Amino acid sequence: MTNKHKIRVRRKLQFDIVSVVTSSCEEKLKEALTGSIEKELFGEVIIDTWRSIRELLRNEVESTVFRLFTALTGLGIDGDTREKMIESVGDYAKGVVEEKVRGEAKSVLMRMKMCFERRFVNRLFIGKDDIPTAAKSARGYSLELLSILAAIRLNEDDIDDIKEILEAELFVSSSNSAANESSSVEFDPLHIAPDSWEQIPSCRTLIGPRSCKTVWDQFMQETEIIISKALEQVRSSKLSTIYKVVAVGSAATLCLTGGAAGVATAILGPEALLPMLAGMAALFV
Repeated sequence: MTNKHKIRVRRKLQFDIVSVVTSSCEEKLKEALTGSIEKELFGEVIIDTWRSIRELLRNEVESTVFRLFTALTGLGIDGDTREKMIESVGDYAKGVVEEKVRGEAKSVLMRMKMCFERRFVNRLFIGKDDIPTAAKSARGYSLELLSILAAIRLNEDDIDDIKEILEAELFVSSSNSAANESSSVEFDPLHIAPDSWEQIPSCRTLIGPRSCKTVWDQFMQETEIIISKALEQVRSSKLSTIYKVVAVGSAATLCLTGGAAGVATAILGPEALLPMLAGMAALFV
């Protein structure tokens, strides 16, 4: 075997090793990013989500590069090849993030409803809010999720006012829906606007202004059903309690009209029934 042939075989072997190790590292990177992004997007608290995603991306890329070159120690990889491999890992990681976010943006309405239901029920369960207040808080949380999924912001200098625009044109206006109903025709900036964001390139726009308006209108209709059911449940519960009290009161009155009870009532007066009725009614609540 000539030296030239040996060099060719060695390079082929090196290439195969690098490919296998790189593929393994990228698979682990994708798994780590996908799970972590899910938590960042749909966690209990939303605080500067895209900044957190950028930090997550940077940390995972650094960890992957370290694992990659640790596994390839001794192969004699030159500086230029190293730089290309680092760049390739970074591009791959960005692609994973973009693919994940694009996929979630396509099902944004479902995700918004899931977030609304979870937050709405939690706020009611802990007894912190009444139904209208809990609904408003949960809708605001869902609107923030819509603003997050409206565009990709992986660059450190990405600055936009999507959240502020949506809050002003959708959340505030929907909160004042009673006033809006008085006019059949109303100026709607999002409806007539181009379906793109001023500070976001079209290639990184996932849900434009008009599309956000469409999603929000559908979201409001579907969550209104949930809210109405909750209000109806509360009303039914109160009526049920009243019926029980009335039934107990009627039974107690019948019991107290005869025998020794009648004598006691005659002596103490009808007011003596009130504590007894209250105590009996409490058993049914």
